[in-house]
Amino acid sequence: MKVLSLICFVLCAIALTAQVNVNVSILNNLEKNKIEVNVLNGTYNLSSQGQFIRTMEVNETFIVRAYNHEILTEKKDQKYFKKSFFLRVDATRPGCIFQIKSINDQPVDFKYKGAILITADGNELKIINILELDDYLVGVLRAEVGGLYDSEFLKSMAIISRTYTLRNLGKNLDKGFDLTDQVDCQVYVGVNNWEKKIVDAVKATSNEVILDTSFQFIDALFHSNSGGLTSRASYVWSKDLEYCEEVEDSFSMFGKHYEWTYKIPKNEWHVYLMYKYDSIPDDYLINHEYDRRKFWKVGDSVLLMIDIRKHFRLKSALFNVIERGDSVVFEGRGYGHGVGMSQEGAYQMSLQGFSYEDIILHYYHNVQIGCLSDSIHRMDSTLPLINRIEEFKIAP
Repeated sequence: MKVLSLICFVLCAIALTAQVNVNVSILNNLEKNKIEVNVLNGTYNLSSQGQFIRTMEVNETFIVRAYNHEILTEKKDQKYFKKSFFLRVDATRPGCIFQIKSINDQPVDFKYKGAILITADGNELKIINILELDDYLVGVLRAEVGGLYDSEFLKSMAIISRTYTLRNLGKNLDKGFDLTDQVDCQVYVGVNNWEKKIVDAVKATSNEVILDTSFQFIDALFHSNSGGLTSRASYVWSKDLEYCEEVEDSFSMFGKHYEWTYKIPKNEWHVYLMYKYDSIPDDYLINHEYDRRKFWKVGDSVLLMIDIRKHFRLKSALFNVIERGDSVVFEGRGYGHGVGMSQEGAYQMSLQGFSYEDIILHYYHNVQIGCLSDSIHRMDSTLPLINRIEEFKIAP
């Protein structure tokens, strides 16, 4: 609660800007009692609680530690020069880059644009990267496209990621940020290993989003490979989405994750059936044409396909079950939940000359590609203010 109260205090000194900012909680998957931050490009102003501390120049490094809900900050090789409840690190101009070069004295290399807000939860550092939307998207695409770099595919991914981000701003509002940098939101890797093609794709589609028939941001779902047929949303989650219907997707046939097999001992399959049914059904195998379904049915009994997938850690819920000697083989297609856009299919469409508009309209129904201003969302009022904050810069 103390950390959240401190963040809310920071948010009292904010100003709305035309550019949408995103607040991303970074490196939450790592334990962080101490970090070392280095300025790679430009200069940064350090401030806390409305007070300017100092300016850090290129190649200057400072260390931040957490101790009993407080932040201890020092310039490298010097004594502590600030003890506070939070630390704000602001770029003095566009294009500045900072690097987190060590965590708990272990060398790392994480590079970011924008500002950071550092707080402490007990003896654990919490870091929020505050940056412009399109800079964030470049860091997302670098992590999410899986080395697929054709231009029109990258543009489609940029629009999908932008739409997802805008729809989910404030997702973690109660924790003081919008999104994490992990798979529960979108994987985000900062500016590490930026590719020019990705930067160009984000710029070329700036402000473009996918809207439903009510001019709302869609839930822009995607996966690796559909296996030739995308899935209805209700086969994976609780309800359908009008724009995510089943789509015949021959383009995914050319992807590396189109087909797969997974073999287990027959008794392991029997144990699973006994656990689910209290007995082994007479007809417990699936052997049919590949199609999407919510349930695996045996007589009056059913199992969720996604439960079978989860239990055996299968690549998808599009599979047959075949008995071979003392083994049971899952013969499957696709990779991921199957809802929305198939990345490998979209990439093949791009290679075959389809535009990013063609790609998006192939995988999503009853949608339009519009500008951010076309959405009925009021970015300056209906969404929480935290999502677009830019703390007043504290000048020396």
